Amino acid sequence: MLLAGANLHGETVLAGFVGGKVLLLLALPTLGWVLARLAELADTSALMAAVAGAAAALVLPDLLLGRRRRSRLVAIERGLPDALDLLVICIDAGLAFEYALERVTREIAPVHPELAEEFAITVSELRISPDRRAVLMDMGLGWMWTSCAS
Repeated sequence: MLLAGANLHGETVLAGFVGGKVLLLLALPTLGWVLARLAELADTSALMAAVAGAAAALVLPDLLLGRRRRSRLVAIERGLPDALDLLVICIDAGLAFEYALERVTREIAPVHPELAEEFAITVSELRISPDRRAVLMDMGLGWMWTSCAS
């Protein structure tokens, strides 16, 4: 869910994220140790540099992912009032909900691409799912979970 909230999708994203964390967990402590030894620091200082590198390797990817997720959520929240206004106008003009959402997706894409992407996913799911309510609830719960996890 955290990766999806940061707009990282695909079959290999989770493996890449975990693999990257493992590589950092190996590289940063080693780098800290080597740099401390090159600076001719004491063994305890070199050990502390390695521990600091390990801590950074564990925390840094999550911080970067959280920052990316929060910026995406802010972009979605920024575009939501405009999109809802357009959606109401389209529905008042007589378009069915699915077609109105598709039209809003096309119109809002140049200005708010993150929101347009979420709406496009929802339109696609509405087309293939027999349960419209579940699709809309999933979209809403995904945004709510993303904002609550910030």
